[in-house]
Amino acid sequence: MATDRLINHSERLLKHRERTPFAEIDLVTRSSCDLLKLIEVKTLNMEIWGERSLITRAQTNRLSRARSWLEDRYQKPVVLLLAVVSHDLQSSTPPSIEYFEAGFDWLLT
Repeated sequence: MATDRLINHSERLLKHRERTPFAEIDLVTRSSCDLLKLIEVKTLNMEIWGERSLITRAQTNRLSRARSWLEDRYQKPVVLLLAVVSHDLQSSTPPSIEYFEAGFDWLLT
């Protein structure tokens, strides 16, 4: 999935694959109102995944610690988002993208 499909037009990509002591963040963007967004990208293929979870509790905890670490580093509020890119390999329709803010416990195993 192209990065430009994942970020809003009013945002600027700051970093791709930001490494922290706790986790690697797929995308870090800054919005026009100076809000930092951490975007963790997961691709969902319903034929493969079915009802299984996209993210584990341990991954969520690591991402949350990384968010706090980056808030301290940048001295700005940081929002953690999960971008779920879903597609059907049997269809010619383009993939869809849904965003979920941190606290995506319903996705946990």
